[in-house]
Amino acid sequence: MALALAFVVVALAFSLEERPGGRLAMFGVEGLTLPNVCASRIVLGTTCPGCGLTRSIVRLAHGDWRGSWRIHRLGFPTALLILAQIPYRLVVMGRRMGPSFVRRLNRGQGAS
Repeated sequence: MALALAFVVVALAFSLEERPGGRLAMFGVEGLTLPNVCASRIVLGTTCPGCGLTRSIVRLAHGDWRGSWRIHRLGFPTALLILAQIPYRLVVMGRRMGPSFVRRLNRGQGAS
C-alpha cells in the first residue's frame, strides 16, 4: 500500500500545477482547481504547520527549488522521504516473497 501511495504522490506532483492564488489544478484542465482540504484553514481561517507542503512538493517536481523553499521549508525533506519509499518498499517486498519470487519474475519476463 505504501509503495502504491508513493507512486501516486510522485505522479500527482508532476501532473499538478499551481495557479494564481496558490490553488492547485491538473495540467490542461482550465477553470477547475482542487478544493482546499486543510481543516484548520476551513474551520478556523488560519494556516496549520502543514499548509503549503503540497504546493512545495509540486514546485520541486517542476524544478522550482527556490519557490518550493519559500512556500515550505520541509518540502524537500518530505519529497525525499516519499521518493525513498519506492526502492525501500521494493526491497522489502522482494525479501518477503523470497528468491523464488525473483526467479518467477525472471522466467516470466517474456510471458504474460
